Amino acid sequence: MSEENIKEEVKPIDTAAAETVVQETLKLVENAQSQGVFNLSEVIKGRGYPTKEVTIYLDAEAAFELSELNDEMMGYFDETLTADLEKKAEGLVEKIKKSAITFVMRGVSQKMVENVIKKVNEKITPPDNRREFSENEEWIKLYIASLVALNIVKAIDANGNVDERQYSAEEMLELRELMSADAWNSIVETMQKLTLASGYFEQLTDAGFLPRS
Repeated sequence: MSEENIKEEVKPIDTAAAETVVQETLKLVENAQSQGVFNLSEVIKGRGYPTKEVTIYLDAEAAFELSELNDEMMGYFDETLTADLEKKAEGLVEKIKKSAITFVMRGVSQKMVENVIKKVNEKITPPDNRREFSENEEWIKLYIASLVALNIVKAIDANGNVDERQYSAEEMLELRELMSADAWNSIVETMQKLTLASGYFEQLTDAGFLPRS
């Protein structure tokens, strides 16, 4: 993977998208505050933090074929031919749906984020400055994969089968190589929003604005 792509993974949220991200983050915090979701025992177990689901589709080949087919249909005015293409498109849509994986993700505490940094530093020499950070591809990949692994509560396939095991950073790096860039980026963006929301959540709780039970 190129350095440019790595930077893309960790690039700061641009100004145009900032307001949307903040609103989504505050919504996550609001949900975590709601009665029956947040209590002291759950927080101690790490379960009181904001949660969010993200669905990805593993059949990138079918998705690309569907995109190409949609472009092709735009250029036809023959109703019979268009009907045949639409039928083919419906088949591709069903195929894509069957490849769906929904990740249930939960934000983690700042302490856990710090532990991730410590563990990554033990495996890879940490960057000394901002420039080295942006150029240290292996450090960034392991850091992001480690955080994503911690955020995943469970994975659910299109048939409703559930995988609730705790993923390792190494497993996430392997999955990253198997997924399309769009699918991986969706997971990373969700992790980043939950990390931000968890930070707000902890600050409000520590300040006494949120109930602990």
